[in-house]
Amino acid sequence: MYYDKLVWGSTNLPAATGFRIDINQAIDHALVVVDVDADADPPKILVIGPDRAGKLLEVMVLELADERFLAIHAMPLRPSLHHVLPQAENPNG
Repeated sequence: MYYDKLVWGSTNLPAATGFRIDINQAIDHALVVVDVDADADPPKILVIGPDRAGKLLEVMVLELADERFLAIHAMPLRPSLHHVLPQAENPNG
């Protein structure tokens, strides 16, 4: 899945611009990508990845018909989604 065609709304606030960079960072360095509702129109995808400071974000993305993606939700990762993160392997077996 490629996010080189991520589209944005019309918000031009400076704070929103910084948050967009964090969202792009989270998507570019995704730890988890889950089809939340693949049968929806458009399909919904959950992406979990780190922002520039290393804090995990949850980002909900719509996969548009023209192969573009629209981020519709982003916030710090909630504890209720920690279960989808990859687990560290136990070196002792």
